[in-house]
Amino acid sequence: MLLREEMDLKRIKVPVEFIVHSYRDVNARLRLGRPFFLDILRDGIELYAEPGYRLATPGAMTVEQRHREAEKYFNKLYKRSRLFSKNAKFTFEHARTYGDEAFNSAAFLAHQATESIYHCLLLTLTLYSPKLHNLNKLRKAAVALVPELAAVWPVDKRAYKRCFELLRRAYVEGRYSPHYKITALQLQWLFTRIADLQERVKQICEDHLQAMERLSRQPPH
Repeated sequence: MLLREEMDLKRIKVPVEFIVHSYRDVNARLRLGRPFFLDILRDGIELYAEPGYRLATPGAMTVEQRHREAEKYFNKLYKRSRLFSKNAKFTFEHARTYGDEAFNSAAFLAHQATESIYHCLLLTLTLYSPKLHNLNKLRKAAVALVPELAAVWPVDKRAYKRCFELLRRAYVEGRYSPHYKITALQLQWLFTRIADLQERVKQICEDHLQAMERLSRQPPH
């Protein structure tokens, strides 16, 4: 694990993330012509190859196929994100009955709304999203594609950073930790930020889908 050692010793200055897929999964995606995996095949550097395990011959998706896939992801995940937001607010509004547990559950649902909208963006734009629940990593991946999304989560005040950290931790701690606490004001601020993120992603994805549709209608050369 030389790469891990280099990262631990801080000799690698740029962020590096491991993405793990099985051999069968990689080949299946290559045969389908998935852009993310085609980019890896074209630009990646092979460090080790087990004898007898060859990478599949890549296929090629048409513009129409990419558009259909992207539209399917958008329709599914945007609605899912909005539903999680609605459920988070509903749970929050019942805090008088259920106390702090309602706040913790609302934070978990808010996390799911955020996770879903990030996956919506990544899958709609690239047809690929890592199987992650970590909002820090999903946010970085989204901002790498659309830099203006960085503005959704202000970092100029400690309170803002604290709120996002509570949102990130809510996936596990909001459900299971007796020490996890989040206030009504923090949740309300998070709700406004998530709504802003959803609207921005909706516009970005719809613009992308419209551009793909126009491209698919162009006559072949």
